[in-house]
Amino acid sequence: MKLVSEPEARPSPGVETIGQRLRISTRMFGFFVMLRKKKGLDVAAFQIMSAFNLAGLAEQQRAYGAGAAFGGAPFGAALSATALSDMTGIPRQTVRRRLQTLQGLGYLTVETDGSYRMSAHWSELDIVDEVGGLIAR
Repeated sequence: MKLVSEPEARPSPGVETIGQRLRISTRMFGFFVMLRKKKGLDVAAFQIMSAFNLAGLAEQQRAYGAGAAFGGAPFGAALSATALSDMTGIPRQTVRRRLQTLQGLGYLTVETDGSYRMSAHWSELDIVDEVGGLIAR
């Protein structure tokens, strides 16, 4: 009979102490609370915005290289509901509803081909901006 043991806790590079991990976890928790309370976004909408953020960053890297400074170059990404569903695992109808919400909030626009475009970086919705400074300490 095989006994299952608890997984071993392994610290991430740069996040070795309980205090560091607690600060990051607290900021992330606060970030998700803010998304729901102040922005009206749930986790699915955040995942969709994160997919746009990843696509925009990938476009910037292709155009300017990985070593280019962030912030100076144009930012944008266009994705379809089907592509977003495939990327996130969220059902396509749920993706469509969240896209309409995000469009109504002004974060996205609809292209003539039916895809959605995020043409600006929304730092208040970027978890990297939220916790990046904590990790660098």
